[in-house]
Amino acid sequence: LDAKGEYDAALENYHKALKIDLKIFGEDHPDTATNYNNIGSALHAKGEYEAALENYRKALKINLKIFGQDHPNTARDYNNIGSALKAKGEYDAALENYRKALKINLKIFGENHPNTATNYNNIGLALDAKGEYDAALENYHKALKINLKIFGADHPNTATDYNNIGSALKAKGDKRGARENLEKALRILEKFLPADHPNMITVKENLASL
Repeated sequence: LDAKGEYDAALENYHKALKIDLKIFGEDHPDTATNYNNIGSALHAKGEYEAALENYRKALKINLKIFGQDHPNTARDYNNIGSALKAKGEYDAALENYRKALKINLKIFGENHPNTATNYNNIGLALDAKGEYDAALENYHKALKINLKIFGADHPNTATDYNNIGSALKAKGDKRGARENLEKALRILEKFLPADHPNMITVKENLASL
């Protein structure tokens, strides 16, 4: 239901699952944390960022207690908190949480891992939103380097990186560099997505605005 965009129905079911897990396992259990995280994700998708943050923070509190700081679940929670804060326009707080997630994933997985690439990309997006385009580009290029190594040139993750680089270059006034990267993104996505897919439309709109 969440994936279909039926967020209210999804929330109803997530809350039922939470109620059961609280009764069986109690508050301090990974399944309970997962339920809080799922509720947060659905609320986030609805644009209810404060309520999403409340649930993400509950998940983080549990995962810190069970797994400690250096665990993928904890990194995921920091990343989710960062995304909700970014959506609220609280970019510095978002960056703080994104960087915590990155630090954990670097320690667990190392540089060449999809989670690490995602962290670099999210840091880039927050810096981009602050107008710090050079710093954003530095992080986008790190994400691109990882995704090229893991997935190769023809992959949606790589296309996302090219789109983000192109958008930041456009914001800097580098139209030639922007077009080059956006066209790379479009060529990759055309192999995977229909013309009316939101990601395709985003890239095409970025190109058209040049």
